[in-house]
Formats: sequence, C-alpha cells, structure tokens
Amino acid sequence: MGHLPETENVKGLVQRATSIQGELRGSNNESARLMAIVDSGETRTAEIRVHLDRLNKQMKTIISPREAEALQHEIETLQHQMSETDDECLVAMDDLGACEVEATRLSAILAELESEVQVARAAEAAAMDEIRQSIASDEARRIAAAQSVPPNVLSVYDDKRKHLGGIAIASLKGLSCGGCHLDISRSEVDQLAKIDEDQRECPNCSRWLAL
Repeated sequence: MGHLPETENVKGLVQRATSIQGELRGSNNESARLMAIVDSGETRTAEIRVHLDRLNKQMKTIISPREAEALQHEIETLQHQMSETDDECLVAMDDLGACEVEATRLSAILAELESEVQVARAAEAAAMDEIRQSIASDEARRIAAAQSVPPNVLSVYDDKRKHLGGIAIASLKGLSCGGCHLDISRSEVDQLAKIDEDQRECPNCSRWLAL
C-alpha cells in the first residue's frame, strides 16, 4: 500500500511543505539579521548624537583656533559616521520590508499546502481502508471456497503457495506458464489436457496450470 497514488500525493505535498518551511525559516532569519542591523544602527546614531551635542557645546567655549580646528574635525568625522549608519539602516529597512512581503507570501503558500495535506491524508486513509476491506473480502471468499476443496488438495495448494511466492495456480498463456513464464512444448500441453485438473502441473515450476 506504500505505492498508492494517494500515498505518493501525500509525500509530494509534505516534501513541498517542508521546502517552503525551510524558505520561510530562511526569510525569518534574514529579517532578524536585518532588524539587528537597524536596532544597532539606531543605537549607534543615538550615541553619536549625544557625542555631537557635547562637542558642539564644547566648541562654544574654545578660544584656541587649533583646538577649534581639531574639534571641528572630530565633529565632521562623527557626522560622516552617522550619515553612513543612517544609510545602512535605510537599506536594511528596505530589505526588511521585502523580507516581510516574502514571508507573508510563503506563509500563505504553507497554509494552503497544510490544508491540501490534510485532504490528501484523508484520501490516503480512505484508499487504504478500501484495500483492507478488499483483502478481508478476498480472504473470506478464499476460506469459503477452501471448505469445498478436499483436504489433501488444499494441503498441496498451501504447500505450493508457500514455496512458489504465494502463487500456486497459473494460467497457460499460449505455450508459456503464466507463473514462471517459461515455454511448454505443444505435446506437454496436450498431455496436460488429458489428465485431471489437480494433476496439471507446469513441468518447469510445478504450479498447477489452468488450461
């Protein structure tokens, strides 16, 4: 029953859902990374602003041109760092927005797949139940039929099934045994037709032959 179309359908849907889950985890991880960049950038920008405020206040109290020039250089450096940090945050925020859109898309696909898996599993269960019922019905018919077969014949039949892969009786297809698929000569077939049914055995595999 492992090769039922319904089972293969379930496997395919589960594999796709697993793949989408992996993509969604990747998107969420990327969102977390970008959010960390934004948070870190905002923290860094706030620290720079505090530092700039302090330097700008200090600039008002400096008289020496050399000290003023050094302080101005430090202020410009910090302003440049803040600008770069802001740019990095903006890029990260844009990418974060794209990640959120992708995560929403993947989540919708995953929800649909999970619904399809539930339906497919129900179909698989119904198909397997139908097969079990068919097997039970066949077994019941076999038991009923076996009651009308002489015990010695039934014993031989069970022994043949045990040693011949579960198939004790095969049909003659042309001049070939339907069980072992080996050829039987015309004269052998003619001889088989003349004897009792429970004696008609394939000369190659010993299965009973239905002519």
